[in-house]
This record gives sequence, C-alpha cells and structure tokens, in this order.
Amino acid sequence: VGAQRIQENIALFDFELSDSDMQAIAGMDRGQRIGADPETASFK
Repeated sequence: VGAQRIQENIALFDFELSDSDMQAIAGMDRGQRIGADPETASFK
C-alpha cells in the first residue's frame, strides 16, 4: 500500500454530520435485529 492510498483512507473520516443528518439516522432505528440472534442461532 502506497502513501497516496493511506492518505485516501485517512480522508474517509473528513466529514461532519449535521443535527438533521443525525436525526435522520436515529429515525432509522426500528429496535429490531437485522441478523440472527447469537443466543439462539444455529451456526452449523
């Protein structure tokens, strides 16, 4: 991996979320799992 790629990866975190963005994200929560419950799932 070259220096340019490392800089691009670090730049991934160069953004901000507004209060409106955060409210929109919080509004997506349905209080349900997306995947199997690890307490009851069969991983065979």
